[in-house]
Amino acid sequence: IGSGTGLLESLLSRLLDDSYDICGVEVSPKVNKYLPEQDMFFVGGTWDLCPQAGKSHVWIFTYPREPKLIVQYLELHDHASLSKIIWLGPKMDWQDYEGVLTSSKFSRLTVLEDCGAAAYEMVVVAERKANEL
Repeated sequence: IGSGTGLLESLLSRLLDDSYDICGVEVSPKVNKYLPEQDMFFVGGTWDLCPQAGKSHVWIFTYPREPKLIVQYLELHDHASLSKIIWLGPKMDWQDYEGVLTSSKFSRLTVLEDCGAAAYEMVVVAERKANEL
């Protein structure tokens, strides 16, 4: 969610086997350079939600602009099939998103170290609490 050029999704597709269906969500179709068109979904703005996200097992939020977007996705979808939320963004923004995730069913947080992110970036994996599995 927030796929931009689709580079991250394209790289993930190459690393994972065919049982994974990697799709991107973006506002403008003009920025996509790497993902096939059939693997992209477009929304009306940075505030808009992608209905297909409800079918996903993992959401990756890449540099989301607003913490409320994650809240809205969690409220819209019952997320019965959702197992993880991955947040990728600037370290300085993390505190705005941490509270959203810790107050959700996905409050088990793991900060990935030495994962290839730039020094100013963070990657956090949010999983369901043990009693929510």
